[in-house]
Amino acid sequence: MPTDNHNSTLARKVTRLGVFGALAIAVSILESLVPQPLPWSRIGFANIVILVALYLQGPLAAIVVGALKVFGGGLIMGSGFSPAFWLAFAGTCASLLVTIPLWYLPRFFSPVGLALAGSAAFNIAQLFVAGLILVGMHSLLRLVPFMLLASIITGGIIGWVTGWLLARLSHNRVRLS
Repeated sequence: MPTDNHNSTLARKVTRLGVFGALAIAVSILESLVPQPLPWSRIGFANIVILVALYLQGPLAAIVVGALKVFGGGLIMGSGFSPAFWLAFAGTCASLLVTIPLWYLPRFFSPVGLALAGSAAFNIAQLFVAGLILVGMHSLLRLVPFMLLASIITGGIIGWVTGWLLARLSHNRVRLS
């Protein structure tokens, strides 16, 4: 039989996941309101929330927050199961599939490194899905170098902000356990 302490710890973890998920959805929606210079050219600020969840609560938390961002954001924005939803879903899944294993190698990958790898995976997955459901793979292959360049810029920004935020949380001794 679970103890009160176990139930309290579980309740705190679930609450934190809910807060991270709501924050990721809110940031994603706010970012979608900013004009985009090119299609699929968002910086992806909601990924900061996913990376912070990964660092503070582990891989399962990152997966849950990523799923909440994609499904919750799609539901709220009315894009559920549209091409935009599938692009976001594929990108988030690919990003997590690359980022989580690299997270286990902290000596080699900082938040910037994780964000760069995640951003590249996100953009390549989006191009792949766009090629499958929207246009054709052949025409999108020409965009790979540009998307990888965008990944360096956006991943660098996301990683730097994530690192800065994690340092501030650590410096202020924010207790999240």
